[in-house]
Amino acid sequence: MSLTAAAFVFTGGDACEDAASMSAVDACKQAGTGAALAELCAATLGTSPEPKEETTFVLAAANAAGRSYVDTLQDIVKLMLGEPKVSDEMRKACDACTGNYMDARDAMNDALRHLTSCSLPELIIDFPRAVSAVDDCATKVLRAEGMSPLYNMIIGDRDLSMLGLRLTVMLLHPPPN
Repeated sequence: MSLTAAAFVFTGGDACEDAASMSAVDACKQAGTGAALAELCAATLGTSPEPKEETTFVLAAANAAGRSYVDTLQDIVKLMLGEPKVSDEMRKACDACTGNYMDARDAMNDALRHLTSCSLPELIIDFPRAVSAVDDCATKVLRAEGMSPLYNMIIGDRDLSMLGLRLTVMLLHPPPN
């Protein structure tokens, strides 16, 4: 499969009837479990105080994760093709990661379909699949290479996927007023 075939194109659709609205600021306050995730959320969703349907925030997180998956997958392929000094263990990890990233891509494509059709409860299946696939890759790379720039990219992808999951949980289970 070519890398361009793995590209993500997520667009917004009509409003979903049951989706609540809130500002990006409030969404990040609720989704962020610490300073790092709050910063990632603000960078992904922006800092507008204007209320928007929460599905737009889930969509923004899915877009950011999808774009990052493509970038990371390109780096994995470049590493495998361009580095003769890569250990056999790292080559195996990268090969497995390619499959993990295809699984994460499929999960995000499913999330897109569920967002555009307002099948919101299905999102709670899609985002954990993506988080799990990317986290599995991170574990393989960490075991093969230890802390590295590639590992850090993969952890960034996992964090974006996790942001999407946290926003999905907020969408499906709004906090009491």
